[in-house]
Amino acid sequence: LTNVSSPEESHGLSVTIRLAPTKMPAIVADVMNAALQSSNTILREPPPVVAIKDLDATAIEVDLFFRVANVGQRIPATNEIFDLVYRHSKSAGLLLAMPPSSSIVMSELPTEETAHPPNITPIELIRAIPVFTMLTADEHETLAATTTVRTYRRGDIVVRQGEMLTSLMIVRTGIIVRLRGEDDARMQEIGRLAPGDFFGETGLLAGIGEMFTLRAMTHVVVYEIDQKSFAPLLLDRPEMAEDL
Repeated sequence: LTNVSSPEESHGLSVTIRLAPTKMPAIVADVMNAALQSSNTILREPPPVVAIKDLDATAIEVDLFFRVANVGQRIPATNEIFDLVYRHSKSAGLLLAMPPSSSIVMSELPTEETAHPPNITPIELIRAIPVFTMLTADEHETLAATTTVRTYRRGDIVVRQGEMLTSLMIVRTGIIVRLRGEDDARMQEIGRLAPGDFFGETGLLAGIGEMFTLRAMTHVVVYEIDQKSFAPLLLDRPEMAEDL
């Protein structure tokens, strides 16, 4: 039996993001959509929506609309969306705009020609991951120097459930879907990985196969740090292995 008179528990939310007009609005909308699509908290149906609200010389203003399962998810979901917007924007080279109330000299506003977007090199990504904050500057540089770049097309399998990775893999750009199931036809989505997330630590540290199949939802770039490069750090800092 279905009680059609029961109240709707899901709750609609929106956040407004202001970005410097250094890229075409269509690119900004795509990046914001990627941020929403990589969420592990908001509802997939109805799908979230990106709406360009305003455009002027100071900013591209975008509204993000999404729903959560219940009122109690409002704050966790909003916090996650702001975090994902920051990560995807930085990954795509987008800059946040100044608040509308700020006193701005027009000649100082960034443009597509003068903007200096963040350069997400391996060392910058490593520094941004909380588990690596305990490392020294020299250790950051040592890890960054050993990274290998891996790219995957949309739909590519990054690793299958049960396969063992012996490297730490850090997402540079794109979205990776975590799936679990006995075969490709009966896979169930468990979660999604966004820029700055990592995987492979179970194989690297414990010799255990991956718990999930990982598939590229979009074009994905991953930085790989192999076991040989990681081993000396783990010997010197066993607490980092526990954090991973």
